[in-house]
Amino acid sequence: MTAAAAGGSGDGDEQLRDRAKKVIGEAEDRALEARDQVTARIDARPFTARLYSTILSVIAKQSGYRLSLSAAGSAFWLVIALFPATIAVIMIFGLVVDPSSMADAVQSIVQRSPDSLGAVLAQQAEKVASSDSGTLTAGLVVSLVVTLWSVSSGMYAFARAVRQAYGLAPQNYILARWRAFLGSVVAVVVLGMSVGVAAAYGSWHGQADSTQRALSYVIGVPVATGVIALTLAALFRFSISGRVPFRDLALGAGLGSLATMALIIGVALFGSYVSHYEQIYGTLTGIIVAMLGIYTMMYAILLCAVFNAEWRPLPKQDERGAR
Repeated sequence: MTAAAAGGSGDGDEQLRDRAKKVIGEAEDRALEARDQVTARIDARPFTARLYSTILSVIAKQSGYRLSLSAAGSAFWLVIALFPATIAVIMIFGLVVDPSSMADAVQSIVQRSPDSLGAVLAQQAEKVASSDSGTLTAGLVVSLVVTLWSVSSGMYAFARAVRQAYGLAPQNYILARWRAFLGSVVAVVVLGMSVGVAAAYGSWHGQADSTQRALSYVIGVPVATGVIALTLAALFRFSISGRVPFRDLALGAGLGSLATMALIIGVALFGSYVSHYEQIYGTLTGIIVAMLGIYTMMYAILLCAVFNAEWRPLPKQDERGAR
C-alpha cells in the first residue's frame, strides 16, 4: 500500500513537471512570437527602427565608455568648483560693481532655502565681499588665478567626457587644460550675469501676483530650456574642438536641456515636499543633494551626447579636424 502510494506520488510529480515544462515552453513561444511581431513592426517603420537601433547602441556604448564614472568625476569637480566660482564672481564683478551688491544678489536667491548649498555659498560670498575693496591686489590676482584653475578642472573633466562620448581621442593635457581655463573664465562671467538676472527675477517674483507668476512660468520655462540647449550645444562644440555645425549637435543638446529642466523641477519638488531630509545628512545635506543632482544631470547630458553621436555621427573631415 505504501509502495503504491509512493509510486502514485512519483507519477503525480512527473506529471506536474511535464505540465510546468509545457507551460514554460508555451510562454517562451509566445514571448518569441511577440518579439518577432514587435521587430517586424519596428522594421516596417524606418524612423522607429533607427531610433530603436540607436537606443540599443547607446545602452551598449555607455557601459564601454564608463559614462557613470565620467559623470561622477565631472560632478565632483563641478561641486568643488562652486565655492571658487563664487569667489571669482565677487572678485571679477567687484571691478565694476560694489562687491556687497553681488553678495546681496547671491543672498536674495538663497534666502528661501537656509539649509541648502546655496546658503553656504551665500555665506562665503558675504565673507569675500566684506574683505574686497573693489580693487584686485596682487594677492587677489593670484587667488583669482587659482580659483579659475579650480573651476577649469570641472570644465576639463566635462570636455574629456564629451570627447569620449563622441569616440574622440583625449587632447594633449596642456592644451586641454588651457582650453578649459579659458572656458572657465567665460563660465565665471556668465555665472555672474546669471546671478544678477536671477536676483532681479527673484525680487520681481516676490512682488508679482499669481497671474503674473503663472505667465512668467509659461514664458520662462521654454526660454530657459532654449538657453540651456544653446549652452550645451556650445559646450559640445567646444569639447569636440572642431568645426561642427550647431545643427549637428542640436538633437543631443535639446534632449540634454529637457533632461536638465526635468531634473531642476524634480529637485525643486523634492525640496518642497521632503522638508526633513536634512535629518539624514545633517549639515552636509545641501552638498550631498547638489552632488547627486549634478551627477544625475551630467550622466543624462553625457547619455544625450552619445545618442547624438550615434544618431548623427561626425563627418570624417570633422573627426580629423577635431583636435
